[in-house]
Amino acid sequence: MFTSGLNWGKLALKILIIPILAGAAVVTLMGFMSYTKYLNMVSVVNYENIYKNIRINGVDVGELSKAEALNKVTSVFLPDLESKTITVKSGDIEYVYHFDEFNVKLDFGPAVDQAYAYAREGTLDERYNKITALENAPYEITYEPKYSYDDSSAQDKVGIIADKVYAAPKNATIDRKDGRFIITKEEPGKELDAPATAVKVKQLLAENNAGVAEVVLKDVMPVIREDFVAQAQSLLGTFSTRFSVGQNGRNVNIINAAGKVNDQTLQPDEIFSTNAALGPSTEANGYAMAPVIVNGKLEDDFGGGVCQVSSTLYNAALYAELDIVERTSHSLKVGYLDYGFDATLAGDYLDLKFRNNTDLPVFLECYVEGDRLIANVYGKEIHGAEHSLSFHSELIERIKPSGEKITYDSTLPRGQRVVAKGATEGLIYALYKTVYENGEKVSTERVNISRYKAVPAEVRIGTGPIPEERPFVAAPDISAPEQPQAADVQE
Repeated sequence: MFTSGLNWGKLALKILIIPILAGAAVVTLMGFMSYTKYLNMVSVVNYENIYKNIRINGVDVGELSKAEALNKVTSVFLPDLESKTITVKSGDIEYVYHFDEFNVKLDFGPAVDQAYAYAREGTLDERYNKITALENAPYEITYEPKYSYDDSSAQDKVGIIADKVYAAPKNATIDRKDGRFIITKEEPGKELDAPATAVKVKQLLAENNAGVAEVVLKDVMPVIREDFVAQAQSLLGTFSTRFSVGQNGRNVNIINAAGKVNDQTLQPDEIFSTNAALGPSTEANGYAMAPVIVNGKLEDDFGGGVCQVSSTLYNAALYAELDIVERTSHSLKVGYLDYGFDATLAGDYLDLKFRNNTDLPVFLECYVEGDRLIANVYGKEIHGAEHSLSFHSELIERIKPSGEKITYDSTLPRGQRVVAKGATEGLIYALYKTVYENGEKVSTERVNISRYKAVPAEVRIGTGPIPEERPFVAAPDISAPEQPQAADVQE
C-alpha cells in the first residue's frame, strides 16, 4: 500500500512539473520573438538617411542623405528659376539677361531638415509606427524655398546698353554763307541713366518675376549754346589791296583764289592753310597763266597773282590778331603792298598758315569788288571799342649784291660789255604791331622779319667779230643805273 502511494505522489509531481516547464518554454519563446521584433524595430528606426517615402513639394527624397536630398530637390526647381529672363529695352534695342546671371538660389535646407527629422523623436514604438505608416501614406512636405540673388552687378550689366541708346547732343552752330550768319540752335541728347534702370532690374529680381525693364534715359545738355555762338559775328579784321582791272590771267587767278578762300570756317584751335584752300595751281583747278617770281625774276606760270590773295588775307589775319603759324615774304617787293606786309606761296613748301586762337569759329570772307580785293575775318571780339592796332615796317639792313650775272652774247663784238639790268640791293625789313587802348599806346611788338633778295647786275659780254677799225668815237654809256632798292613787281 505504501508503495502504491509513493508512485501516485511521483505521478502527481510530474503532472505538476510538466505544465510549469511548458509554460516556461512558452514564455521563453515569447521572449525570443519580442526581442527579434525589437531588433527589427531598432534597425528600422536607426536609419542614417531620410526615411523612405518622404516627399518635398512632390519630389521623393526618401532613402537619401540630407546633402543628396538638397541637391535633388534644388535640381528640380532651380533650372526654371535660372531660365527666367529680364529684358532691358529701349525702343527696338533689347538686351536679355537670365536669372542665373544674377546668381539666383533656392534654399530648401529647412525642408530637408524637416524631412530628415520625421520620426526622429518619441519612443521606439512611436517612431517605428510612424515609419511603417509611410508605406501606405507618404509624408508630404510643402515648402516655399528661400529665394536669394546677387544684384550687385545689375548696374554694370545695364551699362552694356549705354552706347546703343546714347544720342549725342547737338551743339549750337554758326556759319556764314553769302554774306550772312546762319545760327542753328542746340539740341539736348540722351544717355542711359544706369542707376535708375538698374533699380527696375533689381525690382524684378526682388519680386522673382520675369519681365521687361524699360531703359531710363536722361538729357545730355550740349556744351555750346545758341547765345554763345551768337557772339561770333564781329568783324575782327579787314584788309584790301588794289589791282589793275582787265581781262588777263592774273585777274582770273585772283578772282578764282578769292572764291576758294571765301566762306572758309576755322574751328577753335584749327589751323588754316592757304595752299590747302587754293588747291593745285593747274588749269583744271581754274587757274590761268600769269607772271610769278622765280629766282628773283618774273616768269609766266599757272596761278600767277594768287599771292595777292594770300598777302591780303595775311593782313586781315594780323588785324584779327590770329596766331600766324607760317609766313614767308617774296624775294622781291610786290607792287600792291609795302615791305613786310606780303605773304608768298610756293608749291607745298611755302604757305601762309594761321590758327584760330579764339573759343568760337572764325569765318573768312574774300571777294573782289571793282579793282579791290577784300579779305574779312569774322568771329568773337574779345576787345572793347577802345582797342585798336597799327602796323608799320622798318628797314633794318641793306645787303649789297655781290658779283654779276654774265651772259656771253655772240651778237655783240668780242669784249664789248653791256649792263642789261642794274643790280638791286637786298633789304631786310621788320614789321611791328602797336596796340592802343583809348588812343594811348600800350605796347609794340615785332611781327615778322622779311628778307628781299639782293640781285646782281645782269651783264652781256660780246663774243662776236670785231668790226673794222674806224676813227675813234666815244660810245654812249648804255649801262642801266644801279637800283638802290628792290623793284616793285606784280605777282
